[in-house]
Amino acid sequence: MKFSNLLVLSTAACLPGASAHYTFWSLVINQNVTGIGEYVRTPDRDRKSLWRYPAYLANGTLALACNTDTFASAPNTSIATVTAGLDLLGFQSASKKGKYGSLRPYPVWHPGPLGIYLSKSETPDVRDYDGSGKWFKIYELGWNASVPEGPVPYGDPVRWFAEETNTSSLLHFPIPPTTPPGQYLLRIEHIFPQTTVESMQLYISCAQIEVQGPGGGTPGPLVQISDYLNVENQDLAVSQEMEWDYKVDPGYKIPGPKVWTGESD
Repeated sequence: MKFSNLLVLSTAACLPGASAHYTFWSLVINQNVTGIGEYVRTPDRDRKSLWRYPAYLANGTLALACNTDTFASAPNTSIATVTAGLDLLGFQSASKKGKYGSLRPYPVWHPGPLGIYLSKSETPDVRDYDGSGKWFKIYELGWNASVPEGPVPYGDPVRWFAEETNTSSLLHFPIPPTTPPGQYLLRIEHIFPQTTVESMQLYISCAQIEVQGPGGGTPGPLVQISDYLNVENQDLAVSQEMEWDYKVDPGYKIPGPKVWTGESD
């Protein structure tokens, strides 16, 4: 299976003048990219983007769940209907061209782990749910030493994501087949780790979805995002070699709970 056009990881991000930051603006369903903000809660595009951990905390711990100021967009954000175990989902990243420019697809090129989470709505309508409840992880991507090293001077961020030995990768994943039906927030979390917890960069977005299917599973472990994204968790800090040289520290573990596959409880 060749991956080519969603979360594309390539050296294009290293071209002169390219922004270092991106936001996940669009949900992808079966390789179809939906509209910007159609199903994904969006921050105010005219605000200065906030990436570092203290900036999220300054906007309250809920910013760690779905990014800062996104709950205000929830009433005007649609709910995507997906079938557990069948539909393949993803997120497309984008960046502004210039300070006030239009959004354009943009590769995810910072090194670091990526996780996908679900939180079942605690309100009848997920548009009224702020994400303060429990979450479980359904997918993750980390270091893949089998991928050949990439071009200098930036090393190869693809080694953090690619599932095949190619130079680009498409993130797509199913909802576990036994996920209980209902409305959920679907969360993407990409962490660019740094030598201190306070300086790590977070790239977070939430989509509003309704899951259909037979259910029957018991998702877990259940966590709140602040259980592991907090300044006391020094496992979030990495060595300078890992931050700058696209290497991985011995024993490094992807933050958050283990992945729930839905195949057994």
